[in-house]
Parts: sequence; C-alpha cells; structure tokens
Amino acid sequence: MTKSKNKKIIIWFIVSLIALLALVWIIKGLRPEELPGQGFPLEERYILSGRVKSVDPDSGLIISVDPVDGSEITIQIGEETGVYRVVFSEEASGIFQTQRVSIGLDEVRVGQSFFVKSKDSFAGQSQLLNVDYIEFMP
Repeated sequence: MTKSKNKKIIIWFIVSLIALLALVWIIKGLRPEELPGQGFPLEERYILSGRVKSVDPDSGLIISVDPVDGSEITIQIGEETGVYRVVFSEEASGIFQTQRVSIGLDEVRVGQSFFVKSKDSFAGQSQLLNVDYIEFMP
C-alpha cells in the first residue's frame, strides 16, 4: 500500500508542477494592459472631476488641472452648458437628498470641486468645448 500511496503523491506533485508552470507561462505571455486590475484605458473620457484653479465669468472659462497627467485644462462654458451647484438637504425622516440648483459663473470660487459631463470624448484635449453640464460641490 505504501508504494501505491507514494505513486499517487508523485503523480499529484507532477500534475501540480505542470499546472503551475502553465499558469506562469500564461501570465508571462499577457501584455500589461491585458492583466486584470491594472487600471483602465484612457482612450475615451466623458467625465472629469477636479478643482477650480481659476474662473473668468466674462469669457465663460474655467481652468483646472488634469488629475491624470497634471496638465492645465480649460473648460469652455457655452450657452447650452448647464451650470449647477449641488445642494444637500436632509428631510425630517433623516434621508439625505441632493438637488441641482442653476447658478451663474460669477458664483464659482477658486478651489471648488466640480464634476463635468460631456457627450463627446475629450481624451487628450487641453480645452473642453462641448460640455453638457458642470456641477459644483458646496
């Protein structure tokens, strides 16, 4: 019986070693962008969040810094762009709700956090021209 038991252990060891080598071979063959958990591709970007570096209400411009590469981004606010402040309210039941209140650019302050949404990708752009809306946090 011990010979049979030793034979099973040796076979199990060989099969495990082959499986481990196959796994290592597969992982080494993958390119970094194919590995799970390695981030996400930045080919297309439709949203951006950041902080206001400067604002020019007369020109409709907001300047921020790209959180991905640190470059300066200019956001052009057009006639069709919604500009909102997010307001948090608590009902008597203790439930927090948010509302968007329409504001003018003259109410925007340096350092405010914002969220921008666009229908068009602005990956690699330093100037965002086609912005659907921008929301400022309190």
